[in-house]
Amino acid sequence: MMEKVTLCITCYKNDVHFLDECLGYVKSQTVQPDEILVVANAIDDDSKLKQKAKEEGFSLFTTSEPKLPGWGRNTGLFLAKHNIVSFCDVDDVILPRKIEFIKKVFNDDMDALIHNYHYKIKEDDENFSLYTEEITEIDPTNMNIRTKSMVPAHHGHMTCRKEILKTHKYREDLVRGEDGTFCQGLVKDSNTKLFFTPLKLIIYRYRG
Repeated sequence: MMEKVTLCITCYKNDVHFLDECLGYVKSQTVQPDEILVVANAIDDDSKLKQKAKEEGFSLFTTSEPKLPGWGRNTGLFLAKHNIVSFCDVDDVILPRKIEFIKKVFNDDMDALIHNYHYKIKEDDENFSLYTEEITEIDPTNMNIRTKSMVPAHHGHMTCRKEILKTHKYREDLVRGEDGTFCQGLVKDSNTKLFFTPLKLIIYRYRG
């Protein structure tokens, strides 16, 4: 039986205008998430967001205080209604089978799952495979995680169990790199298992 999934979209005042586009990608999913949770920071007036949440049927949490990315991840894990939480940056493109893939492969042996990505534009279509591999190594040259497939991993679009927050938290003092640090911590911990799929399930649109 597929576990229920919360899709957590994190954003702040300078990129919240991408939310409509992002929600469009969610609506295009072949399998819908069981909850959409939007966590936004540095929002002085959230009245429009509250109205949108009511109209679109998503959960919303905002703060007027400026926060760094790790805060959004920790807050999303804490507030999610469901045990499996998948993160999404509001300005990236979620490809249509992402939630379907998560629901099909996430199992009791997994604590967390990350995937590959397209950069800026979508490349040729690839076969939809349910293959996953456990990540067990960290590259000593740069301290990044090392996938067995030797292909890139997007740390930010992590899917993990809600209870992981009991033992692992995202650093809230880092402007960048909090996602990679979090993944490294999971690999170093013998009690947690981080998995990876070479499938490119998002288009990463880095804007500097």
